Amino acid sequence: MSIDPTHRPILGDPEPSDPPAAVRAASALLLVHVAVTGAHLAFATDYGLPIVLFPMAVTTWFAFGIRAGRDWARAGALLVSCFTLLLMLAVAQSSLSFSALALSVLLLVAAGQLMYREDVREYFVSGLEPDTDDVPTRRR
Repeated sequence: MSIDPTHRPILGDPEPSDPPAAVRAASALLLVHVAVTGAHLAFATDYGLPIVLFPMAVTTWFAFGIRAGRDWARAGALLVSCFTLLLMLAVAQSSLSFSALALSVLLLVAAGQLMYREDVREYFVSGLEPDTDDVPTRRR
């Protein structure tokens, strides 16, 4: 069993399909969340950018994975983004910090709602059913 049962390349399909508008919007919202988090932690605090460089890079990768139709990227993006929210909460010191945190929370809630809508579920689960035509069967 592989991670991606459709055996598509990790960084994108050789024959990509156009994602639904809700998926494109969710991906864009996650990228805006990455920008807000990076700007907040790099400029508004003394901790700088290295503390969240890895979670921001992974969230960016997952945002592009969501756009490519990877089902696992939806949950991964939300988990890693929640981790960055905890980092933001830990270093929040001023009203500007809490405003950036509130904006990030709103962006993640909106992205999560768009990613898990009923009408885009088919985009993520199409192709997850394994082909049984080429699987040999054992006869007795």
